[in-house]
Amino acid sequence: MMAPNTHSRVRRGDVLRLIGIGSAAALVTACAQPVTPQAPASAAAQPGATSASAPASTVSVTSQPATEQPKTGGTLEWGLLGNIVTLDGHNYAGTSHIFLTLAKNPNYWHSGLPYVDQLHMPIFSDPQTMVTALESGSLDAAVNVPIRDAARLQQDTGYQVLLNKNSGAMYGIIANTTVEPTAQKAFRQALQYAIDRQRIAETVLLGLGDPTELVWFPTSPAYDVTKNRTYTFDLDKARSLLQQAALSDASIDFNYSTAIAEFGSMAQIIQADLQKIGVTLNLKPTDPPQLAQMQYQVKYPGISAGTPLFGQAHPGVQFGSPYCGPLNNWTGLKNDQFTMLSTAMSTAVDPSKGKQAYAAWNDYVLDQSFVLGIATFLPRMCTTARVHGVHYDLAYILDGTEAWLA
Repeated sequence: MMAPNTHSRVRRGDVLRLIGIGSAAALVTACAQPVTPQAPASAAAQPGATSASAPASTVSVTSQPATEQPKTGGTLEWGLLGNIVTLDGHNYAGTSHIFLTLAKNPNYWHSGLPYVDQLHMPIFSDPQTMVTALESGSLDAAVNVPIRDAARLQQDTGYQVLLNKNSGAMYGIIANTTVEPTAQKAFRQALQYAIDRQRIAETVLLGLGDPTELVWFPTSPAYDVTKNRTYTFDLDKARSLLQQAALSDASIDFNYSTAIAEFGSMAQIIQADLQKIGVTLNLKPTDPPQLAQMQYQVKYPGISAGTPLFGQAHPGVQFGSPYCGPLNNWTGLKNDQFTMLSTAMSTAVDPSKGKQAYAAWNDYVLDQSFVLGIATFLPRMCTTARVHGVHYDLAYILDGTEAWLA
């Protein structure tokens, strides 16, 4: 059950959408009994908290060594980023005390699990508010905190950081191919050359993520290291493409989610570089539900940001992707050639034929440039030192079935 605040609740019969990074990924199947929500506990001082001015450093994996036997009982406070939107369009963004509470299933097939009695998930629309809740002691764990906060907290022995290094996700940009000037392939290719991926990986992601143009991770059979370097940063090439297409003075919007702090910093870097070649990039930080609706309907002007998934899996998974699938993607690009290439990639069984199909698909997507990769996205979870047993599975999902509190 979810409640927007202590005075009004979303009815149990309402159909809800949870929009945000790490939302569905945090649901634990072992906890299947909804209980009546309670107001979050008041903030308490966290002994291990550090100053917000502490220098950031590259984040690395922090393990969760089991120094003692798992303990049962208790409530795990698990913060999520996102918003609640009902199908009638009501948006609860910014409303306090929105959360989901799951109770231990006494009939779970694995006897003795889960260890905790309840999983309480406050839902935050603002990343920094979630970080504050973690440091104040209101949360035990927070999903996908901003990278600089993750780097800072990792220097504190009172916290630990978990990373999914083979998530298959990436920070990306999609272009609306149904409106000008992003309907022009030359303009989209110019954008590719104008993205300084290496700088973004180093200064925004602090090394937590590698520059990428393809949707694939190195573990995918479709990954190609050479093709992944097709559009090296080159403002002269970008300017030349724009001049050839008579688009040197173009102006476009960049719509990105307010729930992903890194996109704001990336947007500023891209904006400054595009300005050098005469293109105006209007930054449009957007509420996640509004952005999702714009993308779903292909109603965003210019370009928008997103996080394509499952680049570590079989390439056929991308056939249904809203970013680069051939049927209902969020860029508006649909044609018989793309459908044919995607079908061949998805159905190839013979390894040699598969390699050819993957290469042809990569060449087409890179040439059309309707999906522009920026860097790999590594999901992360920050927890206090008392949390044990949480891990990522192979499908990007956070599993708290064996979580326990010391």
